[in-house]
Amino acid sequence: LAIYDKAIFKSLAVSRIPGLLTQDPNRRLKEEGHSFQSLLDDVRQTLAKQYLKSSDLPIKSIAVKVGINNPTIFNRAFKKWCGVSPGEYRDTYKA
Repeated sequence: LAIYDKAIFKSLAVSRIPGLLTQDPNRRLKEEGHSFQSLLDDVRQTLAKQYLKSSDLPIKSIAVKVGINNPTIFNRAFKKWCGVSPGEYRDTYKA
């Protein structure tokens, strides 16, 4: 699953949160202690971990599949999320 269009993902994410008013989703997300960016990052992190554990795709391809077209930015984000680089994560879980 690749996330290419934030607008499509946002409408899907918003439609699946019970009680979320579509008129002002950012306000409601903030009230619930979330933001669109934090939800998007959670999805990207989950997908990246799944791809790293279960595939031999190059890290650059995984970055694109989760909607980050710059591998350097993906590496930096993944290290922030998990405390290790994507390569280190893969080595740990594919050993």
